[in-house]
Amino acid sequence: MQMQALVLLAVLAGPSAAANLPGLHGAPIKMIYDPHTTGLSPECNHASKESGYFKRNNSKVMFQSKRVKQMYFINRKESFKRHNHMMSECRLNAKGIPCKKFTAVEAEKDIPTMDLKQYSSGKTTDWMKGATKSRQHIFMAIFLSNVKAIQNIADSDPDGIKNDDIYLIMEDDSTIGHDFHKKIRQILDHTPDDWQTLRLGFWGKVRCEDRVNLYVGALQYPSVDKKALGNDHFYSGNQGYLVRGSAIPEILSIMKEHDMGAIENAFMYPSTQGRQIISYVVAPEMRLLGMTHDGIEGASKKQDKPRGGNFKKHGLLETKSKKTFLSGNRREQDIQAEDTWATSRRSRTSSRADAVAFIEAREQSHPRQEVKECLPDIKKTMPQFSQNMSTYNGTKKFLYISVNKMGSRSSNMQNLIKSQSFKLPALRVQGYTKQDITKGLVDVSEFSNGKVAEYMADYSPHTRLVTTAIFMSHARALKTVEEAIDENTDPNQVFIILEDDAWFEAGWEKKLQTLIEHTPDDWDMLKLGYWGNRHCVDKVNHYIYQANAPTYDKGTLFYQGNTGYAVRAGSVNRILTALKQNPLMDVDGSFLTDNGLGADCTGTCLKVYAASMKKVFIVDRNLGTFRADLKGKASKKQQSA
Repeated sequence: MQMQALVLLAVLAGPSAAANLPGLHGAPIKMIYDPHTTGLSPECNHASKESGYFKRNNSKVMFQSKRVKQMYFINRKESFKRHNHMMSECRLNAKGIPCKKFTAVEAEKDIPTMDLKQYSSGKTTDWMKGATKSRQHIFMAIFLSNVKAIQNIADSDPDGIKNDDIYLIMEDDSTIGHDFHKKIRQILDHTPDDWQTLRLGFWGKVRCEDRVNLYVGALQYPSVDKKALGNDHFYSGNQGYLVRGSAIPEILSIMKEHDMGAIENAFMYPSTQGRQIISYVVAPEMRLLGMTHDGIEGASKKQDKPRGGNFKKHGLLETKSKKTFLSGNRREQDIQAEDTWATSRRSRTSSRADAVAFIEAREQSHPRQEVKECLPDIKKTMPQFSQNMSTYNGTKKFLYISVNKMGSRSSNMQNLIKSQSFKLPALRVQGYTKQDITKGLVDVSEFSNGKVAEYMADYSPHTRLVTTAIFMSHARALKTVEEAIDENTDPNQVFIILEDDAWFEAGWEKKLQTLIEHTPDDWDMLKLGYWGNRHCVDKVNHYIYQANAPTYDKGTLFYQGNTGYAVRAGSVNRILTALKQNPLMDVDGSFLTDNGLGADCTGTCLKVYAASMKKVFIVDRNLGTFRADLKGKASKKQQSA
């Protein structure tokens, strides 16, 4: 019965499954979001003939998954912040699996006194010979730390080798996916049975020919392919990997034949004696381990001296405040998913892979992507809007959201005001920070329904907190507008809200008047500065589009960014009411027609419009991301500006 199950899995992972793999059997290669480059990249690249690549013969029988027995993270002796970070990640997202530190080899202290042939050939790779002695020692320390971690498993748990148990080894700046337990079973059930290591996190390129199925690919050499990738590499990064207990003796034996260099290459290339560790790697959309430097020492282990970092325990671990549920367990305690909103959101993403890419793309403030006037064929539904155009009755006030009173962003706003010889009031709105949220200084239910959008559970704790700070900061600006309105205010007067890296040139009011006079008179909000694409079907006229979901499709983002936007005085209360109906989320998703829910919208449903590409007149000054400023501390450069 067991063999029948294995054969069945092999059939399921065979030719019919391969027909859907990117770049193979005529299947297209999509552009997906790349968190390493913060831009769009092909989901895989073909090997060039010149590279010398050959396809590995993988087992046709699939492994039967079993529970991970033990997790280790490689951590330097005095790196307490990274230690605390990893213990938090293990508690939050890998409950039930023992997790412990493995002490790293120190580049400066340990390397000169170690017997290097105990764990390697004793030599370094040719490419490392041109590096400084210090840099060589750092790469050697990483190499030796990983080999010693595997040796430690053999020494401390010999039964694990006999029982073919599974172990996970990670770097100490790793983040663990919240759905680790579910995904790891799926991945292992679709991994060829000859595997010895399985990499769960990496940041290099993926080779199309290596894909085995929708879950894994072969980790095969070469990593360098100049014709296919230029200076990039295949499968760079060794964030974390599974080790198979029964394979440990052979892995250690092969490692002793390897010259010391980049540890990821030792799992990919043959040794000096021609033996190769049989390694696999998860598909990009199945990655379970990411990397963060937020709240921990910022330096990579490959740098000679670590940089300092500010670790706020409440940013990664549990906090006492009842309003800081964003920092705790993502599925328990105070987090409540907004089912109706989440169902609608899922209906607009075609697959789990699309949803993951959407989340990663939304984490960045300005992903690099091709922007056109509009894109056809993605959204089919015609927008509904008034056939009467608006009348421009003047601009009442500018407001700008700012975290720091000093620095480059503050100077930017002061220069903007001076250059325009503003006759209108320009009011600064204090932005909320990540620390404001974690310390419970903000009542998140004031401007939301107090719940958290389901997709935000896939964000890191830092990203959830900053996303919340942005949501609350824009809501605070809108509340400030509402408080400035009285019974004498013309409901059609305009208020403009800016982020503090915004800029526009003289003649802005004429441009604004033209836009409003071409905007349907049912408008609540008009996006004047943003960086997303537009749906062609949303086009109202040459000047205006109606901003509708979906905001993501196959690597392309729509109507994203809030560098500057106008609101009608008579609509501010409606906008705040609509926000109150929503869970906490990326505020871009709330600033859409029908609140981003389309036909599912109930209660107060907004009408949001956006300037056409050539009519956008508010731009950002590239002063760093607004998200970065909302971490809560100005950089040294800002403080000295």
